[in-house]
Amino acid sequence: MTNLVDCIVQLTFCISDHTYAVHFALDGNALKAIELTEQLAPNLLEDDKDLYFDLLSLHFIDLVCSRKCTEALEFAQTKLTPLGRVHKYVQKLEDLMALLAYEEPEKSPMFHLLSSDY
Repeated sequence: MTNLVDCIVQLTFCISDHTYAVHFALDGNALKAIELTEQLAPNLLEDDKDLYFDLLSLHFIDLVCSRKCTEALEFAQTKLTPLGRVHKYVQKLEDLMALLAYEEPEKSPMFHLLSSDY
């Protein structure tokens, strides 16, 4: 019985921690979500590049929305550019970089990337 209780307690903590990671991502703290995910499931982001790319993209968009263009560009160069070797991310990267070309990104043709639906 003790093993079952221990398993339930561990599962509850695991679910709770994963919920925190999701909340961090939704609240605009994608880097904290990445950090927590790496702690909870060390290989998840390495194995699921789509999730990793999406979380990095969320952080980049947050930087752009905060008008931190230099920081956004540096972040893109160090974190997003390596993923540009994967063909399926090229168009998305181009769309993200297009946001930097506008003083008011919300008026750019890529404004949809700034919405919570993205």
